[in-house]
Amino acid sequence: QITGDLFCAGQSVTINGEVGGDVFCAGSAIAINGKVGGSIRAAASELSISGQIERSALAVASNINLQDGGQIGWSFLGAAANFTAYGPIGRDLQFAGASLVVNNEVGGNVRFYGEMKGQKKNNAPTLTLLPKAVVNGSLTYSETITTDIKDGAQIKGDTIKQAPKVKEFTKFERKKQFIFWPFIVFSLVSTVILGLVLVRLNGDAVKTVTDNILERPWATLGWGLMLLILTPIVIILLLITLVGIPLAILVGLLFGIYLILAKVTFGIALGRLINDKASWKLSLYWATTIGIVITDLIIFIPIIGWIIGFFALLWSFGALMIASKKLIK
Repeated sequence: QITGDLFCAGQSVTINGEVGGDVFCAGSAIAINGKVGGSIRAAASELSISGQIERSALAVASNINLQDGGQIGWSFLGAAANFTAYGPIGRDLQFAGASLVVNNEVGGNVRFYGEMKGQKKNNAPTLTLLPKAVVNGSLTYSETITTDIKDGAQIKGDTIKQAPKVKEFTKFERKKQFIFWPFIVFSLVSTVILGLVLVRLNGDAVKTVTDNILERPWATLGWGLMLLILTPIVIILLLITLVGIPLAILVGLLFGIYLILAKVTFGIALGRLINDKASWKLSLYWATTIGIVITDLIIFIPIIGWIIGFFALLWSFGALMIASKKLIK
């Protein structure tokens, strides 16, 4: 039993006991089988909940499964390819993804956003309400979503079908598109240049930082998640007192630097990994360039790119934090 909050990261994480506070977890496969007295914040490839979550759940994953016997006391907010809710949710359910299946009671409203970007007409998101599904509030979804509401499923509030927003492609819109792509190219080129400058200034330090991602990925991911969650809290606490304002500004600046270096750090690590696996024996300069370009391309993939980008941010934060700790020592 853990009386306070739990921070965890690993390739496979299973929580069978009771956690009195909140759970912050990142991993490839996460299974929550015990009781959580607070809320959960999880990032994973596979997330399974068969235990009782007293408060809310916020999750980003490839697949999320709230099993029969599992329960979320308050609200659920998540993004994934697939979410199956066979257990009850006490309040609202908000989800973005390709498939939503509900087969239990939702105490409040259900809002299904579908896939946020790059949706193809021949592969529309699907919303399925099985016979045991009960929505006590309203059900809101886009007209582009395919629905399958089985006999026995209940929607006690309004069913709201939202028409997709269609904007006229005006001259102004064309100008925006014309400006948008040069900005992307400029961002990519500037990121590559920053990476190459860092390699030129201290290639050994760059290798040391990215080694954390390549050699200790799950520990690094855990540190990154902790940094992402705790930094805003620390800044707010410091701002409460006048004495802590300068320190809060300093922490905010350091956090901003980490954000700037995040894509570069992950890109270099990815480039090094590809270079090693392919046995190309390229220089660190070429590995940096290839890795950053591929990272940018991946991030533009709908849904998956957003998830990978989030993990990349956590890995980079963790790697930079570990390196900073070693430097201070």
